[in-house]
Amino acid sequence: MLGIGGTPEKKIERHLKKIKQGYAQPDYRRASMDALLEMDTPESYFALCKRFAANANSAYWDEEEKKWLVDTFADLGDKAVGPLKKFVLENDNVNYPLRALERLLSEDEMTGFLVEALTSRPPDDYRSSRGKLELIDHLGQRPFTPQLVEVILPYLRDHSDDVICKTIEVFEDREQRDRGPDLFGTVYDDTMSARVQRRAAEAIEKLGIQSEAELESLPDAVQEDYVIDGRTLRRNRPRGDEE
Repeated sequence: MLGIGGTPEKKIERHLKKIKQGYAQPDYRRASMDALLEMDTPESYFALCKRFAANANSAYWDEEEKKWLVDTFADLGDKAVGPLKKFVLENDNVNYPLRALERLLSEDEMTGFLVEALTSRPPDDYRSSRGKLELIDHLGQRPFTPQLVEVILPYLRDHSDDVICKTIEVFEDREQRDRGPDLFGTVYDDTMSARVQRRAAEAIEKLGIQSEAELESLPDAVQEDYVIDGRTLRRNRPRGDEE
């Protein structure tokens, strides 16, 4: 009585396997994506979101399919919001679904959800580095309020160097000079990697941030590229630059 295809759950499971087939032809995956769309349920839309977490063998078709899926979800309207949010909160490949949500939510709603999604991945969560990177990147493009700064700031102490460097990048791009104590603290923190210490020094030099106190000798890793200049840092002249 359920028909040849079986229960809705079985149909979703079958199509989900097909859309994850990275070496299949694009039309093969597309047919199952279309079938999930035709089912028109929150469960089928959530399954469709999982295409964002799979990679096709062809980089071209992988990007084309994900862009098409972003457009498709945006066209679905409100009924796509719940499945997209659920996917972002539960998975680490969030860049493309966030693009769809940006077309479905108001500015305030989007910012609020980004904050929710980021804070659900605390700095000591080592399993969600990619998600944190992408969420911080999206938050860095929002209106940069003091409240938003306080949300992002803890990720200067993330377990992942990539996340720390992304946080520094956002503060640098948004010219957050009042984050000077945090950036100087990162430079002089001997628990940080040399890469992170140098990235913090780069932001200090680029923004011309002045320390509130006299600076001590720089860590060895930073001395390779920077010198103390008063209460700020200056990059060494590149080797071979002398005339």
